[in-house]
Amino acid sequence: MATKYCPECRKDCGTAECPMTNGRCAHCGKPPVESAERNGTWLWCATHDQWHRERCAADVSKHCCTPVAA
Repeated sequence: MATKYCPECRKDCGTAECPMTNGRCAHCGKPPVESAERNGTWLWCATHDQWHRERCAADVSKHCCTPVAA
């Protein structure tokens, strides 16, 4: 089973160190990902309000995907 991980905070969510509120990280407000894979770069997509591994199609015109190094 994958754990909840916050690429922004670089921590496991749902713990005292990185609590969650309404399914989102209490520190940065972004939803965590369910992933055991933490290495690499995550992209925050403002258009989709979620994390991606690759830029979405809307990024070409909206520039909505911002990388966060893990």
